[in-house]
Amino acid sequence: LFGGAIVFVAATYAQRAHVAVIRAYLFEVERLNEELHRLASRDTLTGLLNRASFWGTVDWYLANDPDGQCCVAIFDLDGFKALNDTRGHVAGDQALVAVARHLSESGCVAAGRIGGDEFAVLLDFDGHQARLMCTDLAAGVERYELGLSVGVANYPIDGRDAQQLMTVADRRMYDDKRRRKLAA
Repeated sequence: LFGGAIVFVAATYAQRAHVAVIRAYLFEVERLNEELHRLASRDTLTGLLNRASFWGTVDWYLANDPDGQCCVAIFDLDGFKALNDTRGHVAGDQALVAVARHLSESGCVAAGRIGGDEFAVLLDFDGHQARLMCTDLAAGVERYELGLSVGVANYPIDGRDAQQLMTVADRRMYDDKRRRKLAA
C-alpha cells in the first residue's frame, strides 16, 4: 500500500510538470500568433496599418456606423525620392517614421501606410477638418524638405464603401499633386 502511494504521488508531480510544459507551450503559440497577426497587418517600419488592413478597417467602420459621417484622406510625400537620393534611405526612413508618429497622435480613427510614401487616414469628422490636419502635417514634413499632396473623400457623399472612397481620394490627391507642380 505504501509503495502504491509513492507511485501515485510521483505520477501527480509528473502530471503537474506536463501541465506546466503544455501551458508554457500554449502561451508561446499565442504569442507567436499575435506576432504573426502584427506582421501581417502592420507596416514594419512605421507600425501603422498596412494597405490591406487599413482598407479593411475602413470597410468595418462604415459597416458598423452606416449613418455616420467620416472621411478618408490620402496623401503622398512630394520630393521623397529626392530625399532618399540626396540624404540617403536613413533620412527617408526617419521622415516616414515622423509622419507615422504625427498620424498616430492626430486623433484619427485609423492610419495606414498604403504605399512607399503614401499614407491614408480615416477620420470621424469632415473633409475641412481633415485638410486642417494635413496642413499641420505638411508643416511638419517641411524640415525634411518634403511637400504633401492630399486628397479627401467624404462619406457618404463621395462613396459608400472603402473602394469608392479610396478611388475619389486618390484621384483628388493626384489632382492636388498636378496643381502643386504647375504652381512651382
